[in-house]
Amino acid sequence: MVVSQEHWPSINPFVSKDKPIWLDEAAFHYAFTNTLDQEKSRAAWEAECVPESRRVGAGPTTDVAKIDFARERGPLLMIAGEKDHIIPAALNRKNFERYEGPSKTDFKELAGRDHFLIGSDGWREVADYAADWLGA
Repeated sequence: MVVSQEHWPSINPFVSKDKPIWLDEAAFHYAFTNTLDQEKSRAAWEAECVPESRRVGAGPTTDVAKIDFARERGPLLMIAGEKDHIIPAALNRKNFERYEGPSKTDFKELAGRDHFLIGSDGWREVADYAADWLGA
């Protein structure tokens, strides 16, 4: 994945984590709704985008978030969007493959989907898959 210079301010590791970030419409579209048309992406941006801490994006890189993949845990379902720019499906699959142990662990990649899995058309497919997986 290539990140253009226009998106650099939202992921710049040299900017203070104490200053909130506000994604403009183009950056939001790139990051979250890249498979949606402009009208649907704009509607999502207007409804969902709020100033956010840069700590959210940096959190997974800290020692606090370190994962013990062999630790006993409950069942885990990882759902990925094929076209997700935030957490690419390949990264989700790699994490899935690292989990060990007897706990049920499954991976589902949804073709053509971005990071906005439960916010866009087709969200029922995601919800139904998860409900079926849970046996609900």
